Amino acid sequence: MVTEAKPRLGMTVEDLTPELAKNFGLSDTKGVVVVQVEDGSSAADAGLRAGDVILEIDQSSVKDVKDFGRKIESYKTGDTVLILAKRRGATVFLTLKVRE
Repeated sequence: MVTEAKPRLGMTVEDLTPELAKNFGLSDTKGVVVVQVEDGSSAADAGLRAGDVILEIDQSSVKDVKDFGRKIESYKTGDTVLILAKRRGATVFLTLKVRE
């Protein structure tokens, strides 16, 4: 399953499958994987990259694309979202602004 959070965040995410995990060199991580980031978007400004795995949104775990979409839809334009992501074995916190 794929969700496009554009233009609100400017990224596309997919459920983390074993095939995607292998393609991005990930181990048994849970969450959703960022597969595309639009140049000049909130996601790009926050530093998200293709291959990042989103583990949490505002300290609430993300299980799959449907869960991700539900959580993001609860934010209004201008809100700041705290993202916990896994990148190449490191865990990073990023913040991004929701756009229209």
